[in-house]
Amino acid sequence: MGLSKDDAVAALEVVGEAGDRMLTLKRYSRVAPVLMTWGFIWLSANSITDFAPGWSDDAWLVGTVVGVIISALFGFWTIRSGAVSRSRRDMNRRYGMTAVTILCLFPSVLSVIGPLTPRQSNALISLLWAFLYMVVGPWLGWRVFAIGAVAAAATLFGYWSVQQHYYLWMAVCGGGSLIAGGVWLRKI
Repeated sequence: MGLSKDDAVAALEVVGEAGDRMLTLKRYSRVAPVLMTWGFIWLSANSITDFAPGWSDDAWLVGTVVGVIISALFGFWTIRSGAVSRSRRDMNRRYGMTAVTILCLFPSVLSVIGPLTPRQSNALISLLWAFLYMVVGPWLGWRVFAIGAVAAAATLFGYWSVQQHYYLWMAVCGGGSLIAGGVWLRKI
């Protein structure tokens, strides 16, 4: 019994879809630890900001430095493990360049728009990161987009609706959305 042309095309489409799904799952497994790292940093630094405001700047500085180092180590480990093809390395280089661009964007925007209250600064930076997840989501997978959308919605709701303990709200909802998102991506 022979295979018709239509059956062959349909079988190839199924194989292609399975391959695409596998690539998406690999991307999720690479992104998950980074999301959880930054989620714990948001959780910790925002909690410190709420409960010990005098330590806020130090908490964010230490958290940012630790997060950048851990994120870079995850990236280098992924590349060195051989789990990433040459074309994927080129893509990772592009993601790295995008990350550096975004990191330069924050101080540039803050220097142009003038002095902000700590609350406004927190919301702005949180929104910029949330929207970055939404921007890369279509390339990495729809779940990354969804994580960014939840973080953005939580940030906006908190900024406009939570008067007392705004930073605690951001710790739980902002950091929590990244942690939960990372766990979600790992379980897939």
